[in-house]
Amino acid sequence: MVSKSSRARKKAALAELMVTNPEAANIQIEQEKLKRHQKYIERCARLKNDPQKKEQVRVQARQSEKRKRAKRKERCKVDIEYKLIRQKCRRAEYDRAKERPEFRKTVQAYNEKIKSDPVLHERRKQAWNKYTTTHKAVILQRAKNFASKHWAKRIILDSKRVDQEHGRYVEVNHIDEPFIAKTLAAQESKCAYCNQTMLFGEGVKRNQPLGLTIQRIDNAMGHVKANCILCCFLCNIIAAQVGHQRMLQDGLRYHEKEIRFCSCDTHVGDRVLPADQFSPGWCKVCARNYITNWSRERSRKRKQQRVENLILLKKADHDFENKCAHTIDDENAGVDSSSEEQDLCFELSGRDADSAE
Repeated sequence: MVSKSSRARKKAALAELMVTNPEAANIQIEQEKLKRHQKYIERCARLKNDPQKKEQVRVQARQSEKRKRAKRKERCKVDIEYKLIRQKCRRAEYDRAKERPEFRKTVQAYNEKIKSDPVLHERRKQAWNKYTTTHKAVILQRAKNFASKHWAKRIILDSKRVDQEHGRYVEVNHIDEPFIAKTLAAQESKCAYCNQTMLFGEGVKRNQPLGLTIQRIDNAMGHVKANCILCCFLCNIIAAQVGHQRMLQDGLRYHEKEIRFCSCDTHVGDRVLPADQFSPGWCKVCARNYITNWSRERSRKRKQQRVENLILLKKADHDFENKCAHTIDDENAGVDSSSEEQDLCFELSGRDADSAE
């Protein structure tokens, strides 16, 4: 076999000849091609006569192909790692830029410019609506991933939103992440009522019976540190009906459904009654199904909310198309929002009657 050094010398000599005498160099290249082709024909003839040698050559060819594939995979891995590192660097640079006051000022100035111009504002609104409709599944998945990964932050944000809606938000002593971590360590990750280990963390849904939630001791107060404990999802729902003190005494029995209570909104008096006041699944005081009534009431409210949202969306679409709301043009077009509302409410009441039966 010809060594690599001799091949390199031949290539260098051919390159020099190509500069000085291109015709002679081309003739030499053609002669080399003919020689290689002749060698290839002779080798094929030898392999035909020697099956063992032929199989050996095939094995060598397969091994060579495997080595080439391994090299290609290694190069691909290096390229992918490089791309990931570059993306992380870009993301880190963007995060660092977001913390700078100049970046915030630029973004704020741009937003003010958009808001001041009605055309640009409407264009941005349409673009956002188009993005949310086409990428709805992606947005929902991102929200779920955020709620799963940053579960403590999600608890704080939801508590703050609910307190602000009911006018009981106090910023000074409101719960924070250190408080949740400290309380979780003090309770040893167990529910304050049923003393069972709670489920939380990335990839865990907290709306299951043993999912971690935060509970207010006094429902008249907000989510302040002195008024909050950690309990499981099921105990949180039961405590809203029977109260904090009863859950501290018999939390596990309520969780295991050994003690029944009526969750009906129209129930008068104590919700936890003696066993003789309950037949299986039935409250004798309010004469309603105490097991399914709460879920039915909740589903009825959700249906009513969906109908109201649908009516509002229809009105908004109609106002956007005609650039005005409740004008003579609407009457001429035959759009009667009150009749639509009556039809939808009638349909809802019919469904509720069917479900009650």
